[in-house]
Amino acid sequence: MDREMQVLEILLDSEKQAISLLQQLLAAGKNEKLFRKLAKTYSIRSGFRVREGFLGTIRKQDYDPIGKSCMNMAKGDIMGPIKSKDGYSIVMLL
Repeated sequence: MDREMQVLEILLDSEKQAISLLQQLLAAGKNEKLFRKLAKTYSIRSGFRVREGFLGTIRKQDYDPIGKSCMNMAKGDIMGPIKSKDGYSIVMLL
């Protein structure tokens, strides 16, 4: 059975903006509150803005390539930008 993971995501149009937000998040440490605030403000995945970037419980095959990228993360880790057909994602594993 695949590992199930709870994931927050910020989806952006611009790789440059994704890198800028990632740097801000990394400088703040494993700060879930800040991640949620930035997701609510900046994510272009509008349906998830109200959920503060919460994608839900996902598995490796979900939200490709996000699920695959999260497989090697530990709780609280932040990773990005992850390029997909939708844009550039920053993710945090809960």
